[in-house]
Amino acid sequence: MSFTISNKSGETTALLVTMELVHCCNCGVPFAMPTELDTRYRKNHEYFYCPNGHSQHYTGKTEAEKLKEELNRVKEEKEHQQKCRARAEEMYRKSDIERKKVKTRLRNVKSKISEGLCPCCEQGFPNLHEHMASAHPDFKSED
Repeated sequence: MSFTISNKSGETTALLVTMELVHCCNCGVPFAMPTELDTRYRKNHEYFYCPNGHSQHYTGKTEAEKLKEELNRVKEEKEHQQKCRARAEEMYRKSDIERKKVKTRLRNVKSKISEGLCPCCEQGFPNLHEHMASAHPDFKSED
């Protein structure tokens, strides 16, 4: 929309104003407001009035508000993933330590058996199999 403005000395100035068409949410009357004002109302959710005096404001989220919420959601998801990863790494570390302990224990038991020593009481026996069956029937081989 363009306007021509004249002052007392007869000089004229052209003014170009971009307007937004708005309809009142209460009475439905159409009216226009400058685009910059409409943008401000949408951004700040400020109240404005139709020509009939009805108060209204924009409730929808702006693109900036939507992007900010999405950024916060992504940050929270990233933090959650980092915590999950840290827990998984800690569990792996603990299980690796436990695996090494079991491996060492197994190596020690195998070493004793190969030397003819009972893995339970550490006495030497020429026939270890008979000794294990009679003296330690509860000992189970973990093949």
